[in-house]
Amino acid sequence: MMNKQQIKINVSSDKEYRKLTALINGNNFKWNRDENRATRSIKVMVRNLYPTTSAKYIAEELKESDFKIKEVIQKLKRTTLNNKIEYISLTLCMLVFNHTEDINKIYNMQHLKLK
Repeated sequence: MMNKQQIKINVSSDKEYRKLTALINGNNFKWNRDENRATRSIKVMVRNLYPTTSAKYIAEELKESDFKIKEVIQKLKRTTLNNKIEYISLTLCMLVFNHTEDINKIYNMQHLKLK
């Protein structure tokens, strides 16, 4: 029980999740769902990159190293100078991997060989 008006239910399998959602929808309850932890993407933050390194190049290097990369998101900082909005690349980015990727392989990666 989260509070007097909400409850939280965790299920352990996809089959149980489908049964539960059918029951909830059948009774017209209002509900929200979280991502299935078994199938959601693995997200990793990478620090100390050169700000000029492109996300496309990082993705290509990871694919060459046999990683199942889905997306590389370059983090930006929004600044306003003379009433003009600018975005500055930061030295970090977020890597989004397929859920089937080996987590140990990801976290044992110490560096990328960027040119």
